[in-house]
Amino acid sequence: MIPAAAIAELSRALAGPDDRYRTATVRVAVEPVDFARASSDTHVHVGFFGVPGAFELATVGAAWQSVASHGDDRHATAWTTLQQLELPADVLAMVGFAFDPAGAHGPAWNGFMNTMTVVPLLSVHGHPGSRNLTVVLPPGRSPESLLAELASLEPAVDVPKVHAGDTSLESRPHPEAYAAGVADAVDAIRSGAFEKAVLARSIEIRSDHAPRPFDLVAELRSRYPGCYVFGWQQADHAF
Repeated sequence: MIPAAAIAELSRALAGPDDRYRTATVRVAVEPVDFARASSDTHVHVGFFGVPGAFELATVGAAWQSVASHGDDRHATAWTTLQQLELPADVLAMVGFAFDPAGAHGPAWNGFMNTMTVVPLLSVHGHPGSRNLTVVLPPGRSPESLLAELASLEPAVDVPKVHAGDTSLESRPHPEAYAAGVADAVDAIRSGAFEKAVLARSIEIRSDHAPRPFDLVAELRSRYPGCYVFGWQQADHAF
């Protein structure tokens, strides 16, 4: 998946004292979403963010990570902490955060921090036709094992898709209740009570066959090429 010449180039660039963060970047022909799929079973953190027809980023592992406290200043805190690392300006980080400054609510969000910033060990990023692989090594870490892992990385194997008959679905709220809520919101907007209403519903899908998170991300990316697509995996939890 990653050619030997690229591994050798990274090895040369990452040689030297290990008392600081070291970074190296090489050109590759790997799609970010494929890199995320191939790596999702072996790393605690994997992320993906894609702008339609433009920039895409896949992040794997953590060279450094930080959890910010709750509150309106959590983003500023995360940014200040990140700047203190004094990393090169072209090093990318993945940030995940709850919409509510007080934190997410409900058991579905267990396993996710209020605000987490991750500088990835590995990332594949760029625009269509121009992809780069970046390695960020934290102080004290040798590159050998990480580069060996990269050299042995194989594309993710496609698995049979789960048949609809093997799943159970539950809508919350019920579709009729949701449609009634939409109608009420439209009436309220027309009467001038609201300028905007944000309504949402969830569909809980249960199956004996757990999907791989970045297989779903790849499916979303393929089916909805005009949409922003993202995925965040932290240990056994994925959004």
